[in-house]
Amino acid sequence: MKKYLLFEDINYLEIDKESWDHPVHNHDHYEWIIVLKGNGIHQINEVNYDYSPGDIFFLRPNDAHFFTFHYPSQLVYFQFSIDLSVFENELGLKKKMLSILQIHREENAGNLKSVFNNDSLMLHQIQWASEVIKTGDISKDFLRYQLFTFLSFIKKNNSEGSSLHEEMDDIIIYIRSNIKEVKRLSVVHLADQFNKSSTYFGEYFKKNMGISIKKYIDRLRSNYLEKELIFSSKSLSELAYEYQFTDLSHFNKFVNQHLHKTPLQIRKDRDHV
Repeated sequence: MKKYLLFEDINYLEIDKESWDHPVHNHDHYEWIIVLKGNGIHQINEVNYDYSPGDIFFLRPNDAHFFTFHYPSQLVYFQFSIDLSVFENELGLKKKMLSILQIHREENAGNLKSVFNNDSLMLHQIQWASEVIKTGDISKDFLRYQLFTFLSFIKKNNSEGSSLHEEMDDIIIYIRSNIKEVKRLSVVHLADQFNKSSTYFGEYFKKNMGISIKKYIDRLRSNYLEKELIFSSKSLSELAYEYQFTDLSHFNKFVNQHLHKTPLQIRKDRDHV
């Protein structure tokens, strides 16, 4: 049987074709597969699973699989190494992955769509990432961010206690997952989300992260906007609207303040590379 190898800690792959053209194969790594369009059959270890848009499959190393496309299909893959090194600084997400691995240690994971929250929002995020990646070369950090955002939609097991570090991981995951939603990034909303007072939440975050909640969110939003300005073809007005700035002037001021260049300057630098 053909075995596909991965020589990096993370990789992104997209298949958008009328028919499947790979043999039955397995891997030396883990894979998440998200179906964006099409339908057919996904066979994993000789068990058939019908698939349609929104379905999500998880493959372990040595899982033998192939697809039969009934209609043209678009599949997005997140591939990562078995040492889980991509999660080195993401303890909360690593815990979620280990939970998936434990549950499906001896059996097919099959279709895991049901373990994800808000699948429509998650699919929108994956579709957006696909469009950005098609525009040109992207960094490993961008791929990690997309994988982490995808995994942040996995439902939390409410029976598990949450330690201090796990709670901070959950807060960071929540912020990253809602980085475009200004109202959800307010201290009042975050404090309510994590059952704390507004005053205490700010102190709690800074004590554990070494940075204020506002500075953290501003840095995260500015980094994400920088990638958008470099890799996407969206207009400045579209980005201002998508990230919920009050107007284009507010957007320009924010970018200039945090990236020390105007959005137009970033775009000009990109076009001259």
